[in-house]
Amino acid sequence: MVMKKDKPKKTLKKTAKKLNSTTANPGKGKNRAKRFKFYNEEGEEITMDTISVDNKRTITVQPVDAKGRPAPIDGVPVWTVSPEGGVSLFPSPDGLSCDVVWMGGPMTQTIAVTGDADLGAGVKNIVDFVDIETLASEATGFNISVGAEEPV
Repeated sequence: MVMKKDKPKKTLKKTAKKLNSTTANPGKGKNRAKRFKFYNEEGEEITMDTISVDNKRTITVQPVDAKGRPAPIDGVPVWTVSPEGGVSLFPSPDGLSCDVVWMGGPMTQTIAVTGDADLGAGVKNIVDFVDIETLASEATGFNISVGAEEPV
């Protein structure tokens, strides 16, 4: 695409509007989900969070359309974590929330949720991500071992 130097903002706005109009409204009055929003236990939107030793966090998602309005999806969202090891995932039966349980640390992991935005027979996957950092235990003392006696 070639943009004129004197009107770059208008061209970008037109392009964005064209892209949104072809994907956001597949049918009359029906908005298709475009992405998920992630929320912590307090209902605050998150993009990264932490989890401490021997704790869990509940993350909820809301499928939304291109304008951020709630939108339906087909079926139950699927949750995954990468790399594996720091947390375990326990999704709810409806897939709109997931308990994230600390398993080890420290590490940063990406939790992904995938859902089908096509409400018909087809499949149009939407995927969104949130990062979670597992924190290590804080030292509270020492374990002391004394070795066997040896000649000098």
